[in-house]
Amino acid sequence: MNDLTHKTDPETGLIEFYIDEALLTTWAYEDEPEIAIIDFKKIYNAGRLSVTKQHEPLVEPSTSPAQPIMLSPIQIQLFGRPNFSCAQLANMLIAGGIYAEGPPKAEYKQAVFIHWSSKLYEEFGDDWAEKGNKLLKEIELKIIKEAKETSTPGEKSA
Repeated sequence: MNDLTHKTDPETGLIEFYIDEALLTTWAYEDEPEIAIIDFKKIYNAGRLSVTKQHEPLVEPSTSPAQPIMLSPIQIQLFGRPNFSCAQLANMLIAGGIYAEGPPKAEYKQAVFIHWSSKLYEEFGDDWAEKGNKLLKEIELKIIKEAKETSTPGEKSA
Protein backbone atom coordinates (compact mmCIF):
# COMPACT_ATOMS: atom_id res chain seq x y z
CA MET A 1 0.00 0.00 0.00
CA ASN A 2 2.86 2.39 0.86
CA ASP A 3 0.56 4.83 2.65
CA LEU A 4 2.51 7.70 4.23
CA THR A 5 0.75 8.93 7.38
CA HIS A 6 1.74 10.95 10.43
CA LYS A 7 0.76 11.63 14.03
CA THR A 8 1.47 14.98 15.65
CA ASP A 9 1.94 15.36 19.41
CA PRO A 10 1.72 19.07 20.38
CA GLU A 11 2.76 18.25 23.95
CA THR A 12 6.19 16.96 22.90
CA GLY A 13 6.52 18.84 19.60
CA LEU A 14 7.10 15.57 17.75
CA ILE A 15 5.67 14.21 14.51
CA GLU A 16 5.82 10.47 13.87
CA PHE A 17 5.77 9.42 10.22
CA TYR A 18 4.53 5.98 9.25
CA ILE A 19 4.56 3.88 6.10
CA ASP A 20 1.66 1.41 6.15
CA GLU A 21 1.33 1.93 9.91
CA ALA A 22 5.01 1.05 10.53
CA LEU A 23 7.02 3.85 12.17
CA LEU A 24 9.48 5.33 9.66
CA THR A 25 10.91 8.29 11.59
CA THR A 26 10.18 10.94 14.20
CA TRP A 27 10.66 14.67 13.61
CA ALA A 28 10.66 17.52 16.06
CA TYR A 29 9.03 20.79 15.07
CA GLU A 30 9.39 24.25 16.52
CA ASP A 31 6.57 26.29 15.02
CA GLU A 32 3.81 24.95 12.83
CA PRO A 33 3.67 21.16 12.38
CA GLU A 34 2.12 21.60 8.93
CA ILE A 35 5.32 23.21 7.64
CA ALA A 36 7.42 20.34 8.99
CA ILE A 37 5.04 17.79 7.44
CA ILE A 38 5.24 19.46 4.02
CA ASP A 39 9.05 19.69 4.30
CA PHE A 40 9.31 16.02 5.28
CA LYS A 41 7.17 14.93 2.32
CA LYS A 42 9.35 16.98 -0.06
CA ILE A 43 12.55 15.49 1.37
CA TYR A 44 11.14 11.97 1.51
CA ASN A 45 9.93 12.07 -2.09
CA ALA A 46 13.10 13.68 -3.45
CA GLY A 47 15.32 11.31 -1.50
CA ARG A 48 13.38 8.26 -2.57
CA LEU A 49 13.68 9.25 -6.19
CA SER A 50 17.38 10.01 -5.79
CA VAL A 51 18.21 6.76 -4.01
CA THR A 52 16.08 4.40 -6.08
CA LYS A 53 16.61 6.29 -9.36
CA GLN A 54 13.05 5.35 -10.24
CA HIS A 55 10.50 7.82 -11.45
CA GLU A 56 7.39 6.16 -10.11
CA PRO A 57 4.55 8.31 -8.75
CA LEU A 58 5.35 10.16 -5.56
CA VAL A 59 3.59 9.18 -2.37
CA GLU A 60 0.27 10.97 -2.25
CA PRO A 61 -2.49 10.34 0.29
CA SER A 62 -5.02 9.61 -2.47
CA THR A 63 -2.90 7.26 -4.61
CA SER A 64 -0.72 4.21 -4.19
CA PRO A 65 1.66 2.37 -6.54
CA ALA A 66 0.69 -0.96 -8.09
CA GLN A 67 3.33 -2.79 -6.01
CA PRO A 68 4.13 -1.91 -2.39
CA ILE A 69 7.45 -0.15 -2.06
CA MET A 70 9.78 -1.96 0.31
CA LEU A 71 12.48 0.15 1.93
CA SER A 72 15.85 -1.52 2.12
CA PRO A 73 17.83 -1.47 5.38
CA ILE A 74 20.08 1.16 3.76
CA GLN A 75 17.09 3.36 2.90
CA ILE A 76 15.78 3.03 6.45
CA GLN A 77 19.22 4.08 7.71
CA LEU A 78 19.25 7.05 5.31
CA PHE A 79 15.71 8.30 5.87
CA GLY A 80 14.91 6.99 9.34
CA ARG A 81 17.40 8.99 11.34
CA PRO A 82 15.57 11.32 13.77
CA ASN A 83 16.21 14.95 12.91
CA PHE A 84 17.73 15.80 16.29
CA SER A 85 20.44 13.19 15.72
CA CYS A 86 21.45 14.81 12.41
CA ALA A 87 22.53 18.13 13.92
CA GLN A 88 26.16 17.29 14.74
CA LEU A 89 26.88 15.87 11.27
CA ALA A 90 25.03 18.71 9.56
CA ASN A 91 26.89 21.32 11.60
CA MET A 92 30.19 19.76 10.52
CA LEU A 93 29.12 19.75 6.86
CA ILE A 94 28.07 23.40 7.18
CA ALA A 95 31.25 24.42 9.03
CA GLY A 96 33.31 22.62 6.39
CA GLY A 97 31.67 24.67 3.63
CA ILE A 98 29.92 21.69 2.03
CA TYR A 99 26.43 23.08 2.76
CA ALA A 100 25.22 26.63 3.24
CA GLU A 101 24.09 27.87 6.62
CA GLY A 102 20.32 27.54 6.79
CA PRO A 103 17.53 28.15 9.24
CA PRO A 104 18.53 27.22 12.80
CA LYS A 105 15.99 24.40 12.87
CA ALA A 106 16.33 20.67 13.33
CA GLU A 107 14.42 20.11 10.09
CA TYR A 108 17.15 21.88 8.11
CA LYS A 109 19.86 19.82 9.79
CA GLN A 110 17.96 16.64 8.93
CA ALA A 111 17.53 17.79 5.32
CA VAL A 112 21.29 18.39 5.07
CA PHE A 113 22.01 14.89 6.39
CA ILE A 114 19.45 13.19 4.13
CA HIS A 115 20.67 15.06 1.05
CA TRP A 116 24.34 14.37 1.83
CA SER A 117 23.85 10.69 2.65
CA SER A 118 21.57 10.17 -0.37
CA LYS A 119 24.23 11.60 -2.68
CA LEU A 120 26.85 9.35 -1.09
CA TYR A 121 24.58 6.34 -1.52
CA GLU A 122 23.95 7.27 -5.13
CA GLU A 123 27.70 7.42 -5.80
CA PHE A 124 29.06 4.63 -3.56
CA GLY A 125 26.12 2.28 -2.96
CA ASP A 126 26.30 0.18 0.19
CA ASP A 127 29.75 1.66 0.99
CA TRP A 128 28.21 5.13 1.48
CA ALA A 129 28.66 5.16 5.28
CA GLU A 130 32.32 4.13 5.13
CA LYS A 131 33.08 6.78 2.49
CA GLY A 132 31.02 9.33 4.44
CA ASN A 133 33.01 8.68 7.62
CA LYS A 134 36.26 9.26 5.71
CA LEU A 135 34.92 12.51 4.26
CA LEU A 136 33.74 13.67 7.70
CA LYS A 137 37.20 12.99 9.14
CA GLU A 138 38.77 15.06 6.32
CA ILE A 139 36.31 17.89 7.00
CA GLU A 140 37.06 17.74 10.73
CA LEU A 141 40.80 17.96 10.09
CA LYS A 142 40.24 20.90 7.71
CA ILE A 143 38.17 22.73 10.35
CA ILE A 144 40.82 22.14 13.03
CA LYS A 145 43.60 23.33 10.70
CA GLU A 146 41.66 26.48 9.77
CA ALA A 147 40.93 27.20 13.43
CA LYS A 148 44.63 26.94 14.29
CA GLU A 149 45.58 29.23 11.39
CA THR A 150 43.11 31.92 12.39
CA SER A 151 43.76 31.83 16.13
CA THR A 152 45.99 34.60 17.50
CA PRO A 153 49.11 33.29 19.17
CA GLY A 154 50.12 34.66 22.57
CA GLU A 155 52.22 37.79 22.50
CA LYS A 156 55.95 37.25 22.68
CA SER A 157 58.16 39.47 24.78
CA ALA A 158 60.82 41.46 22.95
